Amino acid sequence: PPVFEDIYKLSYADLKNGDRVVARLNGKWGVVICDGVGTWLVKPEFDFIGYPNNLTHVCKDGKWGVLNIKKGEYLIAPECEMVYDNSGFLFCNRIGFYKKDGRYGVLADWGAHTEPIFEEVEMEPEGLVKVKYNGKWGFVNEENKFTPDENEAEYLRDVD
Repeated sequence: PPVFEDIYKLSYADLKNGDRVVARLNGKWGVVICDGVGTWLVKPEFDFIGYPNNLTHVCKDGKWGVLNIKKGEYLIAPECEMVYDNSGFLFCNRIGFYKKDGRYGVLADWGAHTEPIFEEVEMEPEGLVKVKYNGKWGFVNEENKFTPDENEAEYLRDVD
């Protein structure tokens, strides 16, 4: 039923039963499922919510975070200055970035993420993700820690 103030979806995609759609009600955004009723998967409590993949970026009361829609819990609580996006999508080539307290964190579409400890991140479209920590450039290893060793780099921005 037409109860929503606004919705957004991929402009080129036809909606099918079971698809997720970002919808606004009473000035707040949430996620509904296309089920003929518009059942809320994520209640409308956000100022912004990105494209509703399993992980999406949200803004609540001026602070940014990352929400796991399937689990209904935050991967990163909305306490950040910014979660960077790529045309509304949280990830570009499976990697995303966020900023909290002036430092950057790296996150992956499989749910792994670092703490926001990096001074800078290099966001090349393809290749290893580079981070600056304590004035030195390096990489993020599989334990989500800084390493100067390129052979230990876990985060790669690559198109499959």
